[in-house]
Amino acid sequence: ISGHAEIPVITRDMGPIFAGTNVTNIDSKLANRQAENTLLTAEQFATLAYLLGAPYPFEAMDHAWGQILFNSHHDAITGTEGDQVYLDLSFGWREAYELARGVLERSLLTIGKVIDTERIEGTPLAVFNSLSWPRDDIVTFELAFPQNKVKGIKILDPEGRAVPYQADDYLRNKNGDIRWLKASFIGEQIPPMGYRVFQVVPLSDGGLVLPREQEITPSTQQIILQNQFYEITIDPSRGGGIVSLLDKESG
Repeated sequence: ISGHAEIPVITRDMGPIFAGTNVTNIDSKLANRQAENTLLTAEQFATLAYLLGAPYPFEAMDHAWGQILFNSHHDAITGTEGDQVYLDLSFGWREAYELARGVLERSLLTIGKVIDTERIEGTPLAVFNSLSWPRDDIVTFELAFPQNKVKGIKILDPEGRAVPYQADDYLRNKNGDIRWLKASFIGEQIPPMGYRVFQVVPLSDGGLVLPREQEITPSTQQIILQNQFYEITIDPSRGGGIVSLLDKESG
């Protein structure tokens, strides 16, 4: 054979015989599920916003669903494609997600404008639930403080009770005041297809609740992580491996 042969380069997982056939492309499944779930949620809240007077985004929703349905072909969503096809599919999932995200944000903004927040002391924070049952889940928000003398915050639920939170990230002014904050808390009993309004109250004294840092070494004793469902025991001397997993309901 004269000359040099151009050998294709496959950068993702591949079968040893037929390139691009025995593959999974797990990123495809993740992208599809994220776009699909976001689009379903956008449909729900766009319908509620429509009932409040907003125009329904027919064109955006139709195009987004078209992208998802096209990518659901058995030679696409299954992951049996080479690099170039994977990239082409990724553009479709990204467009569907961005369209759905835009519809969702505009719909929630429409709904938020009719929520009564006149008697709220701080900054209102509406937490929505797109599921058909009450939900407890982690709520993460970002908030800027253009005013000075903000040293910390407190979060109150609709009944005025303090809610524990954790500051994930923050920025300070030169004088030490907080000018931007990212924090998380547990939003409890958010009603099905509804919302609860919390409030973030800036404080001129005190400080932020920061995550506790713990130095973990091979000599550290076993660490227990738990919620209302499971209790997991981790052993640092075994490289952080799980040594016990307890289902609290079944024991």
